[in-house]
Amino acid sequence: MSMIRRIFIFGLLVVAAIGGVILSHGPAQATSTDTIVYTWAYPNLGSHERVCKAIVTHPVINQRTPKDPTRQRVTVRSHIVDPQFCQ
Repeated sequence: MSMIRRIFIFGLLVVAAIGGVILSHGPAQATSTDTIVYTWAYPNLGSHERVCKAIVTHPVINQRTPKDPTRQRVTVRSHIVDPQFCQ
């Protein structure tokens, strides 16, 4: 009986230790808040040739907050990239 009790207690300690390690780590922190979308688009108005563009959306943090709390100010940039990104 004492051998079974020791195994049971050891098992509980192992489960508690693993649970403690897992729960001690917080959620992963993103290194970038930018959103990048790759899409086929025209390089400029009046152009008939489509190119692969990267559209980068970056939140503006050091500005006054808008009156509507569900909205966030962003800056949007786009540039032409290699067509392999749009496949």
